[in-house]
Amino acid sequence: RQNIMESEVKLAKVAGEVGFGPKVVAAKENTLIMEVAKGKPLMDKYVSDGPLGITVKEKELSRADKAQVLTAMAKMHTAGVAHNDMHLGNTFTTGKGAEFIDFGTAQQGGGPVAMEFVRQMNKPRVGETFYQGNGYNLKTLDPKGYRRAEGRIRKVIGKPIGTLRDNDIARAVKKNPSLGPVLQGVVDDYYQGLVPKRNDAAEG
Repeated sequence: RQNIMESEVKLAKVAGEVGFGPKVVAAKENTLIMEVAKGKPLMDKYVSDGPLGITVKEKELSRADKAQVLTAMAKMHTAGVAHNDMHLGNTFTTGKGAEFIDFGTAQQGGGPVAMEFVRQMNKPRVGETFYQGNGYNLKTLDPKGYRRAEGRIRKVIGKPIGTLRDNDIARAVKKNPSLGPVLQGVVDDYYQGLVPKRNDAAEG
């Protein structure tokens, strides 16, 4: 791919190095050549083209697919990267692991990471669908652990009651940018055990 943003090149390199995306073969400032993602996109497994348009085969990811996505997301988030365009077409699985592609809208920082963490841990909002990437409901793998993490995020941003949304985190971080590293720490703590150690390759 050519004529892409410098930030996408940078974060795609991180993805390949840390292991949550295909390896980068060559890259310049606005050019990126990557290996093909391993496996198949989850879109093939959960969505098909029917006579009247898209047909969703399942309403939710299987537990096994959730586990693979969560492990890859742990690598990504503890590297300080939020994908921001997670959906079934950008998520590839092999049966042994998952990889993400297309880092064109990815961001660095604890605020974006915490926003994506909350978004993907929960079900999609009303009117949205999981196959669009608007909530994979990953908290079903560890409800107690997620509740603890959400409680800590609520405390950091000052929202003790009501549904926690990514927008709540965005507003709090915009008002007080120093909350970003604190939120990153909360997410890192949740993922402990899913990744060997914190990887700061994406910082700087």
